[in-house]
Amino acid sequence: MRALRLAQQGLGLLCGGLMCAAMAVDYRVAPSVTSECHDQLSRIVSRLEPGDSVYLESGLYTQTCNRNYTMRGTAARPVVIYADATEPAILQRPDQDRSRLNNLELVDSEYVVIRGLHFVGGSIGVRIMGGHHIVLENGLISDTGTTAIAINYRDTHHVTLRNNEITRTGLAEDAPGEGIYAGCHDGTCVVTDSLFEDNYIHDLRGDPRGGNDGIEIKVGSGGNIVRGNRIENTLINAQFPCIFVYGGGSRVNLIENNVLSRCGEAIQVAADAIVRNNIVYQASVAGILSAAHEQNPNPGHVYILNNTVIDAPVCAILDWRDSTHMVFANNALFCSATTALRARESANGLLLGNGWHGKLSGISRQHPGLFPLRTADVELEAPSDGRYAPAPDSRLKRRAIDLVPGRPANDFHQRPRNSNGFATVGAIE
Repeated sequence: MRALRLAQQGLGLLCGGLMCAAMAVDYRVAPSVTSECHDQLSRIVSRLEPGDSVYLESGLYTQTCNRNYTMRGTAARPVVIYADATEPAILQRPDQDRSRLNNLELVDSEYVVIRGLHFVGGSIGVRIMGGHHIVLENGLISDTGTTAIAINYRDTHHVTLRNNEITRTGLAEDAPGEGIYAGCHDGTCVVTDSLFEDNYIHDLRGDPRGGNDGIEIKVGSGGNIVRGNRIENTLINAQFPCIFVYGGGSRVNLIENNVLSRCGEAIQVAADAIVRNNIVYQASVAGILSAAHEQNPNPGHVYILNNTVIDAPVCAILDWRDSTHMVFANNALFCSATTALRARESANGLLLGNGWHGKLSGISRQHPGLFPLRTADVELEAPSDGRYAPAPDSRLKRRAIDLVPGRPANDFHQRPRNSNGFATVGAIE
């Protein structure tokens, strides 16, 4: 164990009449492949104080016991573990441990930042077991036996998962393979006030009895933001949603500005969600599904706004019987050879300003909340090339309804939306 640098912080301590500076330590750790339980990294982590940091040199780190850490920083002086993104530090579990040991467990940690590390193997890649103000960013989580990142042990809040790549999950036999799993299955623990942003999640393997959802937020968890993620191919050995939010918490979850493709359902919501400015294409079951679920049979407070959906068996399914506070507005639905919208409306549900091309089921084409579109190739710039902005003569322009609860002020590209009757339907203004 060796310290790279002692960095003096601005906090002064009075020691026997002299002013002493509280010192933070910046450690440097070399790679190691060992059968020991307490390798150099584990020994250093066990003694970290607020403000300390650990730099992991490029290479392979592997050992055969639990990598179970509790770290506690403060808001002003977080604990930081980091590596160079161009020269990865790889924390690995051997294949024989794929069903036995998780790669990393963070237990009741507070104010911790983990940046630029690669986690390869393990049953779960990273399991966050309670705690708060935890950041995992700029990393890779791959080749896991089950889920890549799980936050499902006890109540946890203010977790940030940002700019990570998550892939090749569910490699153990008969195992689930979610990308991010937040909250307990039965709601006995919840995740709140957390941010899942700008992650690339792809090629997840599941089992028909256990899903390969891209991001799954369980019942009771609320106040979370799912933003700017690219999620694709949750179809290996099973068909589960790219994003699935159950609701049932005290606050809504926000799902916005995501690009989702080759999912089962691209977005599935039961309750308590704002779904806006998302781009969805090539879902195998449905683009957007809004309906009750056995874990939350009381759907309500769902606002689905300004999304663009292309090429699915059904672009959108709304099963809103006995639901309250449900809004489906300003969405662009292009399922030309299939069903654009399948709806069972609630007396308390609102459909406003939605464009469609394809078939309708359970709802009249004369519904005042609908207007017809031409194909996506005509209405959008070049969807086959990933350009989803409206074409110059698109019918999407000047058709959005302004007075809609939760209407986004900006579009998918964070450009201000027009108003006063000039706003555009769909994700891009």
